[in-house]
Amino acid sequence: MLPLIAQTITFTSTPPTPGRPGIAYTVTATGGGSGNPVVFSLDGSSGASVCSATAGGAVTFLAPGTCAIAANQTGGGEYAGALVAVQNITVAAQIAQSVAITSVPPVPAWATDGYRVFAAGGHSGNPVMFSLPGPSAGVCSLHGDGFTVDLIGAGT
Repeated sequence: MLPLIAQTITFTSTPPTPGRPGIAYTVTATGGGSGNPVVFSLDGSSGASVCSATAGGAVTFLAPGTCAIAANQTGGGEYAGALVAVQNITVAAQIAQSVAITSVPPVPAWATDGYRVFAAGGHSGNPVMFSLPGPSAGVCSLHGDGFTVDLIGAGT
């Protein structure tokens, strides 16, 4: 009996550096000549709290830590099963953002006034969204456009 032909797995995708919680990544790899698919899973050293992975290569980062993705290919015919290959991905904490209101309300302000609120936000690229805290009822309201404040009564 002839010895089985060895197979090698090579990752073909480059993970984000670093990964961040909430980000998805598709891992890809090539295998040996058996024609069997390369299947992905979490490596034993990677906690399920850091990331999740599907056999098809969909990875989602969940929390800071090291996400270890294992790639496996079974043998068949004249091919031996490939040695498991592991891709380690560092998942960093999300970057804190802050919002600064850049507009100035009218002074003095009257119950019939209104003004547009402007703000500068973090680096996520997501728009700054405005809302009113509970105690504002009867004093002001947020217009339907989401950034115009209508002053409707006395108070803060």
